[in-house]
Amino acid sequence: MNVIVNRKPLVSIIIDTYNYGHFIEEAIESVLNQNFPYKDMELIVVDDGSTDNTRVILAKYTDKIKYIYKENGGQASAFNMGFENTAGKVIAFLDADDYWHPDKLTYIAEEFEKSTSIDVVSHYMHLVDNDHKILGMFPDPSREGNFPFEKQPLQSYLKGIFPFFPPTSGVTVAVDCLRKITPIPVEFRIAADFYMHLMLPFYAREFALVKKCLGSYRIHNYNFGIHRHIQGKAVPNTVDRVIQVININRLASKHVERTANKLGYGFDLWYKKFDALQIEQEVLLYNLNGMKWSAIKRAFLFEDPTFSEIYWFRIFKKFSLIMSVIVPYPIYLWLMKKYRSCFLFDIVHDFLR
Repeated sequence: MNVIVNRKPLVSIIIDTYNYGHFIEEAIESVLNQNFPYKDMELIVVDDGSTDNTRVILAKYTDKIKYIYKENGGQASAFNMGFENTAGKVIAFLDADDYWHPDKLTYIAEEFEKSTSIDVVSHYMHLVDNDHKILGMFPDPSREGNFPFEKQPLQSYLKGIFPFFPPTSGVTVAVDCLRKITPIPVEFRIAADFYMHLMLPFYAREFALVKKCLGSYRIHNYNFGIHRHIQGKAVPNTVDRVIQVININRLASKHVERTANKLGYGFDLWYKKFDALQIEQEVLLYNLNGMKWSAIKRAFLFEDPTFSEIYWFRIFKKFSLIMSVIVPYPIYLWLMKKYRSCFLFDIVHDFLR
Protein backbone atom coordinates (compact mmCIF):
# COMPACT_ATOMS: atom_id res chain seq x y z
CA MET A 1 0.00 0.00 0.00
CA ASN A 2 2.67 2.51 -0.98
CA VAL A 3 1.87 5.81 -2.65
CA ILE A 4 4.13 6.80 -5.55
CA VAL A 5 5.65 10.22 -4.97
CA ASN A 6 6.91 11.98 -8.11
CA ARG A 7 8.81 14.75 -6.30
CA LYS A 8 10.30 15.27 -2.89
CA PRO A 9 7.42 16.42 -0.68
CA LEU A 10 7.66 19.53 1.43
CA VAL A 11 5.78 18.01 4.36
CA SER A 12 5.72 14.43 5.58
CA ILE A 13 2.82 13.68 7.92
CA ILE A 14 3.19 10.78 10.35
CA ILE A 15 0.15 9.22 11.99
CA ASP A 16 0.94 6.46 14.47
CA THR A 17 -1.98 4.30 15.54
CA TYR A 18 -2.83 1.32 17.68
CA ASN A 19 -6.43 0.06 17.79
CA TYR A 20 -7.84 3.48 16.95
CA GLY A 21 -9.91 2.28 14.02
CA HIS A 22 -12.87 4.28 15.33
CA PHE A 23 -10.83 7.51 15.07
CA ILE A 24 -8.28 6.99 12.29
CA GLU A 25 -10.49 7.85 9.33
CA GLU A 26 -11.26 11.32 10.64
CA ALA A 27 -7.56 11.98 11.19
CA ILE A 28 -6.70 10.92 7.63
CA GLU A 29 -9.54 12.91 6.09
CA SER A 30 -8.39 16.01 7.96
CA VAL A 31 -5.05 15.69 6.17
CA LEU A 32 -6.50 14.95 2.75
CA ASN A 33 -8.85 17.94 3.07
CA GLN A 34 -6.08 20.43 3.73
CA ASN A 35 -6.03 23.65 1.73
CA PHE A 36 -2.49 22.74 0.76
CA PRO A 37 -1.11 21.24 -2.48
CA TYR A 38 -1.43 17.47 -2.32
CA LYS A 39 1.70 17.11 -4.45
CA ASP A 40 3.71 18.84 -1.69
CA MET A 41 2.95 16.34 1.04
CA GLU A 42 3.01 12.64 1.85
CA LEU A 43 0.95 10.84 4.47
CA ILE A 44 2.48 7.93 6.34
CA VAL A 45 0.36 5.81 8.67
CA VAL A 46 2.27 3.49 10.98
CA ASP A 47 0.03 0.78 12.41
CA ASP A 48 1.65 -0.50 15.60
CA GLY A 49 0.13 -3.98 15.44
CA SER A 50 -3.56 -3.06 15.68
CA THR A 51 -5.95 -5.96 16.28
CA ASP A 52 -9.14 -4.03 15.52
CA ASN A 53 -10.52 -3.01 12.11
CA THR A 54 -7.80 -0.43 11.40
CA ARG A 55 -6.38 -2.31 8.39
CA VAL A 56 -9.82 -2.69 6.82
CA ILE A 57 -10.55 1.03 7.18
CA LEU A 58 -7.20 2.02 5.70
CA ALA A 59 -7.66 -0.23 2.66
CA LYS A 60 -9.79 2.47 1.01
CA TYR A 61 -6.82 4.88 1.10
CA THR A 62 -4.43 2.64 -0.84
CA ASP A 63 -3.54 5.33 -3.38
CA LYS A 64 -3.40 8.21 -0.90
CA ILE A 65 -1.22 7.00 1.98
CA LYS A 66 1.92 5.04 2.68
CA TYR A 67 0.68 2.34 5.05
CA ILE A 68 3.18 0.53 7.26
CA TYR A 69 2.13 -2.35 9.49
CA LYS A 70 4.51 -3.53 12.21
CA GLU A 71 4.41 -5.72 15.28
CA ASN A 72 3.34 -3.90 18.42
CA GLY A 73 6.30 -2.18 20.00
CA GLY A 74 4.96 1.07 21.42
CA GLN A 75 4.81 4.68 20.32
CA ALA A 76 8.56 5.27 20.07
CA SER A 77 9.06 2.31 17.74
CA ALA A 78 6.13 3.51 15.60
CA PHE A 79 7.57 7.04 15.38
CA ASN A 80 10.98 5.63 14.46
CA MET A 81 9.48 3.50 11.71
CA GLY A 82 7.72 6.57 10.35
CA PHE A 83 10.95 8.62 10.37
CA GLU A 84 12.75 5.91 8.39
CA ASN A 85 10.15 6.12 5.63
CA THR A 86 9.78 9.88 5.21
CA ALA A 87 11.04 11.95 2.30
CA GLY A 88 9.94 15.43 3.36
CA LYS A 89 11.87 18.44 4.56
CA VAL A 90 9.66 18.82 7.60
CA ILE A 91 7.66 16.26 9.58
CA ALA A 92 4.22 17.02 11.00
CA PHE A 93 2.78 14.72 13.63
CA LEU A 94 -0.87 13.79 13.97
CA ASP A 95 -2.18 11.42 16.63
CA ALA A 96 -4.74 8.99 15.27
CA ASP A 97 -7.42 10.27 17.67
CA ASP A 98 -6.91 13.94 16.74
CA TYR A 99 -7.65 15.93 13.61
CA TRP A 100 -6.45 19.08 11.90
CA HIS A 101 -8.26 22.18 10.70
CA PRO A 102 -8.14 22.75 6.91
CA ASP A 103 -5.58 25.60 6.95
CA LYS A 104 -3.09 23.88 9.27
CA LEU A 105 -0.38 23.00 6.73
CA THR A 106 -0.68 26.33 4.93
CA TYR A 107 0.10 28.26 8.10
CA ILE A 108 2.88 25.87 9.07
CA ALA A 109 4.57 26.08 5.67
CA GLU A 110 4.43 29.88 5.79
CA GLU A 111 6.25 29.88 9.14
CA PHE A 112 9.06 27.67 7.87
CA GLU A 113 9.45 29.92 4.83
CA LYS A 114 10.07 32.96 7.06
CA SER A 115 13.52 31.80 8.14
CA THR A 116 15.92 28.98 7.33
CA SER A 117 16.77 28.87 11.05
CA ILE A 118 13.30 27.74 12.13
CA ASP A 119 13.36 24.08 13.17
CA VAL A 120 10.13 23.75 15.17
CA VAL A 121 6.69 25.24 14.48
CA SER A 122 3.77 24.74 16.84
CA HIS A 123 0.27 26.13 17.24
CA TYR A 124 -2.70 26.31 19.59
CA MET A 125 -5.17 23.42 19.83
CA HIS A 126 -8.84 23.05 20.59
CA LEU A 127 -9.66 20.45 23.26
CA VAL A 128 -12.69 18.43 22.19
CA ASP A 129 -14.75 15.43 23.30
CA ASN A 130 -15.85 12.45 21.20
CA ASP A 131 -18.78 14.47 19.83
CA HIS A 132 -16.47 17.28 18.63
CA LYS A 133 -17.75 19.61 21.33
CA ILE A 134 -15.08 22.17 22.19
CA LEU A 135 -14.19 21.77 25.87
CA GLY A 136 -11.43 24.31 25.96
CA MET A 137 -8.22 25.42 24.33
CA PHE A 138 -4.52 24.83 24.79
CA PRO A 139 -3.17 27.07 26.12
CA ASP A 140 -5.98 28.18 28.42
CA PRO A 141 -7.16 31.60 27.09
CA SER A 142 -7.01 33.02 30.62
CA ARG A 143 -3.25 32.37 30.56
CA GLU A 144 -2.52 33.49 27.00
CA GLY A 145 0.43 35.82 27.05
CA ASN A 146 1.58 34.49 30.42
CA PHE A 147 3.30 31.32 29.30
CA PRO A 148 6.98 31.65 28.39
CA PHE A 149 7.37 31.33 24.61
CA GLU A 150 10.85 32.06 23.30
CA LYS A 151 12.32 31.59 19.86
CA GLN A 152 15.48 30.23 21.44
CA PRO A 153 14.43 28.75 24.78
CA LEU A 154 17.51 26.72 25.74
CA GLN A 155 18.94 28.99 28.44
CA SER A 156 15.56 29.37 30.14
CA TYR A 157 15.00 25.64 29.75
CA LEU A 158 18.21 24.84 31.61
CA LYS A 159 16.95 27.04 34.45
CA GLY A 160 13.82 24.91 34.74
CA ILE A 161 11.45 27.01 32.62
CA PHE A 162 9.92 24.55 30.19
CA PRO A 163 9.23 25.87 26.67
CA PHE A 164 5.72 25.98 25.27
CA PHE A 165 4.60 22.76 23.62
CA PRO A 166 1.10 21.83 22.48
CA PRO A 167 -0.03 18.21 22.14
CA THR A 168 1.84 16.17 19.52
CA SER A 169 -0.66 16.98 16.77
CA GLY A 170 0.33 20.64 17.06
CA VAL A 171 4.07 20.15 16.43
CA THR A 172 6.03 20.16 13.16
CA VAL A 173 9.82 19.69 13.07
CA ALA A 174 12.48 20.17 10.37
CA VAL A 175 13.83 16.76 9.44
CA ASP A 176 17.49 17.80 9.82
CA CYS A 177 16.80 18.76 13.43
CA LEU A 178 14.75 15.65 14.11
CA ARG A 179 17.61 13.41 12.99
CA LYS A 180 19.64 14.71 15.94
CA ILE A 181 17.20 13.29 18.51
CA THR A 182 16.16 10.09 16.77
CA PRO A 183 15.76 7.21 17.02
CA ILE A 184 13.64 7.74 20.10
CA PRO A 185 14.51 5.18 22.82
CA VAL A 186 12.06 2.29 22.52
CA GLU A 187 11.48 2.35 26.30
CA PHE A 188 9.03 5.14 25.56
CA ARG A 189 6.19 2.80 24.69
CA ILE A 190 3.97 5.74 25.58
CA ALA A 191 4.78 9.46 25.71
CA ALA A 192 7.42 9.25 22.97
CA ASP A 193 6.32 12.77 22.06
CA PHE A 194 7.27 13.87 25.59
CA TYR A 195 10.83 12.67 24.96
CA MET A 196 10.86 14.62 21.71
CA HIS A 197 9.63 17.77 23.44
CA LEU A 198 12.35 17.50 26.09
CA MET A 199 15.14 16.96 23.55
CA LEU A 200 14.25 19.60 20.95
CA PRO A 201 15.35 22.66 23.01
CA PHE A 202 18.91 21.28 22.93
CA TYR A 203 19.08 21.03 19.16
CA ALA A 204 16.50 23.32 17.54
CA ARG A 205 17.97 26.60 16.32
CA GLU A 206 14.70 28.50 16.47
CA PHE A 207 11.08 27.87 17.49
CA ALA A 208 8.01 29.53 15.98
CA LEU A 209 4.43 29.68 17.24
CA VAL A 210 1.21 30.22 15.29
CA LYS A 211 -1.28 31.72 17.72
CA LYS A 212 -4.28 30.07 16.08
CA CYS A 213 -6.16 26.85 16.83
CA LEU A 214 -5.17 24.73 13.84
CA GLY A 215 -6.14 21.34 15.21
CA SER A 216 -8.29 19.51 17.74
CA TYR A 217 -6.96 17.34 20.55
CA ARG A 218 -9.51 14.75 21.58
CA ILE A 219 -10.02 14.10 25.31
CA HIS A 220 -11.14 10.54 26.01
CA ASN A 221 -10.54 7.75 28.50
CA TYR A 222 -7.78 6.02 26.59
CA ASN A 223 -5.28 8.71 25.72
CA PHE A 224 -2.30 9.45 27.88
CA GLY A 225 -2.41 13.21 27.32
CA ILE A 226 -0.67 15.50 29.78
CA HIS A 227 -3.41 18.10 29.32
CA ARG A 228 -5.61 16.82 32.12
CA HIS A 229 -7.04 20.15 33.26
CA ILE A 230 -9.55 21.82 30.99
CA GLN A 231 -10.20 25.47 31.79
CA GLY A 232 -10.23 24.89 35.53
CA LYS A 233 -12.20 21.63 35.39
CA ALA A 234 -10.67 18.39 36.58
CA VAL A 235 -10.30 15.57 34.09
CA PRO A 236 -10.36 12.51 36.40
CA ASN A 237 -6.96 11.08 37.25
CA THR A 238 -6.42 7.48 38.28
CA VAL A 239 -3.71 5.82 40.33
CA ASP A 240 -2.47 3.94 37.26
CA ARG A 241 -2.29 7.12 35.20
CA VAL A 242 -0.29 8.99 37.85
CA ILE A 243 2.11 6.05 38.24
CA GLN A 244 2.62 6.13 34.46
CA VAL A 245 3.46 9.83 34.62
CA ILE A 246 5.94 9.30 37.47
CA ASN A 247 7.70 6.46 35.64
CA ILE A 248 7.84 8.37 32.35
CA ASN A 249 9.26 11.41 34.15
CA ARG A 250 12.02 9.30 35.71
CA LEU A 251 12.93 7.79 32.36
CA ALA A 252 12.86 11.16 30.61
CA SER A 253 15.02 12.89 33.23
CA LYS A 254 17.80 10.31 32.71
CA HIS A 255 17.89 11.05 29.00
CA VAL A 256 17.85 14.81 29.52
CA GLU A 257 20.71 14.55 32.02
CA ARG A 258 22.71 12.42 29.60
CA THR A 259 22.15 14.89 26.75
CA ALA A 260 22.97 17.95 28.86
CA ASN A 261 26.20 16.35 30.07
CA LYS A 262 27.17 15.32 26.53
CA LEU A 263 26.66 18.87 25.25
CA GLY A 264 28.39 20.46 28.24
CA TYR A 265 25.37 22.26 29.72
CA GLY A 266 24.72 22.80 33.42
CA PHE A 267 21.87 20.61 34.53
CA ASP A 268 21.32 21.28 38.24
CA LEU A 269 18.48 23.81 38.03
CA TRP A 270 16.62 21.74 35.43
CA TYR A 271 16.93 18.65 37.60
CA LYS A 272 15.60 20.50 40.65
CA LYS A 273 12.61 21.68 38.62
CA PHE A 274 11.92 18.16 37.41
CA ASP A 275 12.22 16.87 40.97
CA ALA A 276 9.61 19.43 42.02
CA LEU A 277 7.27 18.18 39.29
CA GLN A 278 7.80 14.62 40.52
CA ILE A 279 6.89 15.63 44.06
CA GLU A 280 3.64 17.15 42.76
CA GLN A 281 2.79 13.82 41.12
CA GLU A 282 3.69 11.88 44.27
CA VAL A 283 1.47 14.15 46.36
CA LEU A 284 -1.35 13.44 43.93
CA LEU A 285 -0.65 9.70 44.09
CA TYR A 286 -0.74 9.62 47.89
CA ASN A 287 -3.92 11.66 47.84
CA LEU A 288 -5.61 9.32 45.36
CA ASN A 289 -4.66 6.39 47.59
CA GLY A 290 -6.27 8.11 50.59
CA MET A 291 -2.90 8.64 52.30
CA LYS A 292 -3.45 12.32 53.07
CA TRP A 293 -0.90 12.65 55.85
CA SER A 294 1.81 11.13 53.63
CA ALA A 295 0.73 13.50 50.86
CA ILE A 296 1.03 16.52 53.16
CA LYS A 297 4.48 15.44 54.39
CA ARG A 298 5.64 15.05 50.80
CA ALA A 299 4.21 18.48 49.93
CA PHE A 300 6.35 20.06 52.66
CA LEU A 301 9.44 18.92 50.72
CA PHE A 302 8.32 20.76 47.59
CA GLU A 303 10.71 23.51 46.43
CA ASP A 304 10.31 25.09 43.02
CA PRO A 305 13.73 26.44 41.91
CA THR A 306 12.07 28.62 39.27
CA PHE A 307 10.87 30.92 42.06
CA SER A 308 13.93 30.65 44.33
CA GLU A 309 14.42 34.43 44.34
CA ILE A 310 10.84 35.19 45.38
CA TYR A 311 10.48 33.98 48.96
CA TRP A 312 6.79 34.74 49.37
CA PHE A 313 5.97 32.94 46.15
CA ARG A 314 7.90 29.85 47.20
CA ILE A 315 5.77 29.75 50.34
CA PHE A 316 2.63 30.24 48.28
CA LYS A 317 3.51 27.37 45.93
CA LYS A 318 4.12 25.00 48.82
CA PHE A 319 0.94 26.11 50.58
CA SER A 320 -1.12 25.62 47.41
CA LEU A 321 0.20 22.06 47.05
CA ILE A 322 -0.78 21.32 50.64
CA MET A 323 -4.21 22.80 49.96
CA SER A 324 -4.62 20.43 47.02
CA VAL A 325 -4.62 17.62 49.59
CA ILE A 326 -6.87 19.27 52.16
CA VAL A 327 -9.64 20.64 49.92
CA PRO A 328 -11.51 18.76 47.15
CA TYR A 329 -9.53 18.82 43.91
CA PRO A 330 -12.14 20.77 41.87
CA ILE A 331 -12.07 23.52 44.52
CA TYR A 332 -8.28 23.58 44.37
CA LEU A 333 -8.40 23.99 40.59
CA TRP A 334 -10.92 26.80 40.97
CA LEU A 335 -8.61 28.59 43.44
CA MET A 336 -5.66 28.20 41.07
CA LYS A 337 -7.71 29.57 38.19
CA LYS A 338 -8.57 32.62 40.30
CA TYR A 339 -4.90 33.08 41.11
CA ARG A 340 -3.90 32.92 37.44
CA SER A 341 -6.38 35.65 36.63
CA CYS A 342 -5.06 38.04 39.29
CA PHE A 343 -2.26 40.55 39.00
CA LEU A 344 0.18 38.47 41.10
CA PHE A 345 0.45 35.90 38.32
CA ASP A 346 1.44 38.57 35.81
CA ILE A 347 4.01 40.03 38.20
CA VAL A 348 5.70 36.66 38.78
CA HIS A 349 5.86 35.70 35.12
CA ASP A 350 7.10 39.14 34.09
CA PHE A 351 9.85 38.65 36.66
CA LEU A 352 10.78 35.27 35.19
CA ARG A 353 11.13 36.75 31.71
